[in-house]
Amino acid sequence: MRKFRLRRKFFQEALILRPKAEGNYIIEQHLGEIAEVEGDLLKAEAHYSKALKQRPDQHHIRYSRAAVAVQVHHFNEAKADCDQLLNFSPTKEERCKLLFIRATALMGLRINHEARKDLETVCLLDPKNENAILMLALSLHDDGRSQEALERLNIHLRLNPENID
Repeated sequence: MRKFRLRRKFFQEALILRPKAEGNYIIEQHLGEIAEVEGDLLKAEAHYSKALKQRPDQHHIRYSRAAVAVQVHHFNEAKADCDQLLNFSPTKEERCKLLFIRATALMGLRINHEARKDLETVCLLDPKNENAILMLALSLHDDGRSQEALERLNIHLRLNPENID
């Protein structure tokens, strides 16, 4: 953690020395990453937001902010970032990650039917994605469809007996 404190200090000094520098978004991104590693997710989100104000075209920073926002229950912000990123033809893997984050945000907003659509898409794109399968079952259970949730879990376990534990 000491090395992170030293890096944070250097990055903060750079922002003070050149507050209007064109590349400050990179410094804000790194400060966000440091804050994330240190567990200060609100600070990380703030740094990512500062970076995006300077360079809104930086998709990897927007993804990082969405992932952090959902963890601090800023569901509307996470959903908006995912919506924006999904418009840029992400790869299959990126699409799965974005849909999963958006589904988590939608569940936090209690929009389970929309969350289920995203989770079902993730399951189609990546049938072994256990997190999506479990969240889909949870979503069904939350909507009073416990039997359907159990059936989906049982199907998954039959197809993947190595996951019974």
